[in-house]
Order: sequence, then structure tokens, then C-alpha cells
Amino acid sequence: MFTKHLPLTCTLALTLPLFSACAPMEASDSQARQQETGIWTPRNSAQAFGFKINGQTLRGIFYSTTPPTGTAPSPTGWWLRSTSTDFYAPISSLSYGGQNVTDLKTLQGWLQVTTPSSETVTTVNSSTALYLTIGAPMNKVLRITHTASEATFGKYTAEWSEPTGGGWNNACPHPYTDANNQLVNLTEYMIPVGNALWHLNGSKTTPAKTIQLSCTHDSVGGCIAWGYLPWDATMTSTHQACTRLKRADFCGTGDPATTINSSEFEHTQIQVWDTFSLHESTGQTVSTMESFWNEGGASCLNRDRYRSDNKTAKSRMEITVNANCPTIPACSTNHSGLLGSGRVLTSGGSGSGGGTQ
Repeated sequence: MFTKHLPLTCTLALTLPLFSACAPMEASDSQARQQETGIWTPRNSAQAFGFKINGQTLRGIFYSTTPPTGTAPSPTGWWLRSTSTDFYAPISSLSYGGQNVTDLKTLQGWLQVTTPSSETVTTVNSSTALYLTIGAPMNKVLRITHTASEATFGKYTAEWSEPTGGGWNNACPHPYTDANNQLVNLTEYMIPVGNALWHLNGSKTTPAKTIQLSCTHDSVGGCIAWGYLPWDATMTSTHQACTRLKRADFCGTGDPATTINSSEFEHTQIQVWDTFSLHESTGQTVSTMESFWNEGGASCLNRDRYRSDNKTAKSRMEITVNANCPTIPACSTNHSGLLGSGRVLTSGGSGSGGGTQ
């Protein structure tokens, strides 16, 4: 989970690339201990890519008229990209408001379409849907409808169906076991990110004519929902660092050292703070915190302050870190990062509130 907190112990200018000397200071004996505070949202699942159609995990769409040898061209030039292959399935048609789409792109976090009878239209009309007909091997129809707008991006409801009709299914599924041990599906939305592509190892490239279809609970869309915008030049690096932090990808390999939202459907509580003061580090010190984070992963890790007390999660963290970055140092005032993470501190400052939900 995630929360906003009160001010940092050190003011950070927005132009500073790192925390540098502004690491959390050790609390004095007389300092009041942190109380739980802020707004809590259940968004810290460990999914890298949350967008799914018929159980197939997808990264997004892109335009290309030069598919590999032996692959037939897409009728529209647009393709659906899976986690294992770029040219997974052609998009045979795109329509908006009953008209063929002649161009599709993004404006920051909003979709834009062009049709023969109109200039470019930002799809903010909730009554008009964008339809993508997807060819073999998927053979499905994707419907994207604008649902809501935040200050800097749009949130879309993305659903898929059989081409012959029938019910519509959520393309951003987020199953979660609630406090009553009942499996429920949380409401999530799609956020489009243009000219950006995230890979299985967690790295990012910036190919043209590419739209990442992120969801508000996965590593890309979740960090946008937390306020880190990949299309904002001042936040691009911080957003990338956040995608590592969110999944506990300490070693920067794409292998998350946290509970996996696949069988137990759990969330992990964390506190996050940054150089922008969007979210701040009240109560945390270099002894209580978990890690500092940069684009390539964590610059330090206090293993005994790992975000979860779950034995399975802690064991996975040790195995993952020992395999991929066994010499990662413990955090100290010598370390820095674009973001910091820690267990959510509770009354008494024990930090024991960082377990799974």
C-alpha cells in the first residue's frame, strides 16, 4: 500500500537529481514518534504489466510496416506486443465514433485519434469508444473508453470481447484477497504512455509510434497514479526509479523481491518519499528505511527493514538479492537516490506495519 506523509527533515530543490546529503536524519530521543497518517490506497501489487486479454499479458501497441520475414503485414500497420514477442498479433481495424482511425497517438497521458472527417481529437468523450479489432492468434475486440481525467493524464476503461459479441471483460484485471479472505476484483484503469516501452528486465526504451498500455496497479501506471509522470522531462528518471521501487526490484534485473500478485493476491504496505516532495519521509531514518532508489534499482538496502514480515516474501527477497546483487550495501547517510522507501511506521516507531494485506 501507499500513503502520503508529512514534510522531509531536509528541504530538497526540484533541480537536485539525488537526495545526496538530504538523507533522513536519525531521530532524537525527544522527537515524537511517527503515527499512522495520510491517505492509503491498495496499489502496491508486484505486477510489471497489468494489461491482459484472455489471460495473455500484453505490453502495448506499436506501428510498423516492416514485420519480420514470413510475417504478413498488419492491415493497419498497428500491432499488439506481448511480453515474449513484438509482432504478437496484427490490429486489423481501428475505429472511433463509427469511422476508421487514420492516426493514433498520445498527448502526455491522453489518447488522440484522427478520423477522415475530423482533425485530431483527444478521446475525452466518455460516450465515444475506440475499437481495435485484433487478428490471429488473439482474435478479439478491444474497446477503450475514457472514464476520468486526473490533472495530468486520462484514465480509460479497457475491455475485450469475442468478435462475435458477448460480454466485455476488463483488460486491467486486479484480483485481490480482502480482509475477509474473499477474492475480489479491484477497479483499475488504463493509462496510455506514448513513445515508451518497458522490457522484462525492467529497463525502458523510447521507440517512436509505440504506446504502452499501462494499468493503474502495474509498475508503469501505478507510479503515474502516485504522481510520477514519465512524459514530464523533470520526472522521467524518477518514474523509472519508481517502477523499480514498486516491485522491490532491488538489483535492477526485473526480478521482484516481493510478494507476487498471482496466487495469494496480496499487497505490501510501503512508505515512499521523493525529491519533489510529492510524498515525504516523516519518521524515517537511514536506520528505519528500506532503500534509496535510482533508475537501475536500489543503491542500498537494509535487509532487516525489508517491507514485509511475510516469511515467504522475506525468503524470496534474500534469494533474489543473494543471486543478483549480493554486495548491495546497507543504507547510510553516504547513500542517495531519487526515491526512498520504507515500511510504514506505526505508533512507537517500530515499522511493523509494513506487512502484507
